[in-house]
Amino acid sequence: MRSMMMRGIVAACVLVAAGPALATGTPIDISSGFTLDLNGSDYTSGSSYPVAGQTITIGGVDFLTGDFEDTGDSGVVQTTYRSNPTSINIDIADIAHVTTLYTLINSAFSGGSTVGYLDLNFSDGETYSYALTEGYNIRDHNSAGQPNLPGIYGTELFPGDPSVRLDAQEIDVPLQYQGLTLTSLTLRNTNVAANPFMVAATVVTGVPEAATWAMMLGGFSLIGATLRTRRRPATA
Repeated sequence: MRSMMMRGIVAACVLVAAGPALATGTPIDISSGFTLDLNGSDYTSGSSYPVAGQTITIGGVDFLTGDFEDTGDSGVVQTTYRSNPTSINIDIADIAHVTTLYTLINSAFSGGSTVGYLDLNFSDGETYSYALTEGYNIRDHNSAGQPNLPGIYGTELFPGDPSVRLDAQEIDVPLQYQGLTLTSLTLRNTNVAANPFMVAATVVTGVPEAATWAMMLGGFSLIGATLRTRRRPATA
């Protein structure tokens, strides 16, 4: 009887573990902030980059390129080149319980030190600012020979021109913001010689999916049934 109970508990745990991960990555639409055409003449070797609607997978994270003004080309959120510091607000659908944000951010020119910030704007007026620092988590998009950086999550080089790339960042949201709702993003530059730009973003939330809840409840029910069977007195 004891071995039967253990088998039941193990089976229930397998049911729970077999469900999808509690955190799932979902590409988000940042096209409201697009200011330039990545594939057009705005960027060196821009034709080597994927066009709109293409998926770029880096380190198991999917990024979806968005459409720039219905051209079929990918858009970018680009801070103003060689001008006063600028900021661009990016409206997104409200997303609750964000634990991690993955981004594709590079600089159009190398500027050195901290070149800007990506602000994560939450409900209740809270903001978490992620610093973009040359030599740590951001670099020029058009010189693939640069060494890997410790703050870069992963990199994609493109076969049309091996000198161009997009770098991914992994932004861990502090616990005090995870109970809030992410309402918008703001990309801003503080060093006008660098001009950070963003191509795509993917969000991870910490709330289990409905299918996961169903799997967990089923597993716990099986554990309860197994324990009740063990307590049932033997008949003569």
